[in-house]
Amino acid sequence: MNTLMSERQKQIYRAQVYEWGGMYDKMMEAIQSIITIAEFEKSELEEVEKQLLSSCIKHKVNSTRNSFRKIIEEKSIQSRTKNEMQISCCDDYLKILKRRLQTFLNSIDTIIDRFIINSDRGKLYKAKLIADNARYRLEVDIKTCEDVKKLYEDAYKLSQDFSDPSDALVLSVVLNFAVFLAERCNDIARAKSIAKLACKNFDETIRKFDKLGYKSKISEATLKTLETLKEHINTWI
Repeated sequence: MNTLMSERQKQIYRAQVYEWGGMYDKMMEAIQSIITIAEFEKSELEEVEKQLLSSCIKHKVNSTRNSFRKIIEEKSIQSRTKNEMQISCCDDYLKILKRRLQTFLNSIDTIIDRFIINSDRGKLYKAKLIADNARYRLEVDIKTCEDVKKLYEDAYKLSQDFSDPSDALVLSVVLNFAVFLAERCNDIARAKSIAKLACKNFDETIRKFDKLGYKSKISEATLKTLETLKEHINTWI
């Protein structure tokens, strides 16, 4: 590793390598080191650091979800033949998974509390992460839909104050809120409404940039989020 790299850069690189290797616990350790350095430097997380944190959370939660799904399917199979020992074993492991997820989400709340916020973008990222983390808590029955909805409303309100509706973070807030409304609140009408508005604002902004002669640099992540929004609009009935 290049000795001229700062300690913060080293931890970013370590987090990236751990992600490539699927070592998400080690990845989180590197991210926590980054948070500590950012606190000391009184600086916000850089974009690459935010992406690493969000990616690590997503990987950990999805891994637990997959385990939940497999164990619940197995429990269902054993329930048909009333195999009490196997059912009990499945129940015990489901409890362990819930505890692990709760512990992990608690650690994310602690990390969020340590964020240094120096910009509106940093404020929006924090609000989004708080809402996302609360949504994950629904899976271990320690948050209500109304609690989570309020947090997403706060994040969504902040996102609408941004001057650039084509911003990837803005679109990500809209996507997560819309999916939550449709899947958890059964409010498909509003989910479609905010998703359509985001797509419309995006298209209008790009056209405006083109007219002014600006070359709009749209990231792959932004295009993917926009595509996902449009797919949901077409599938929500």
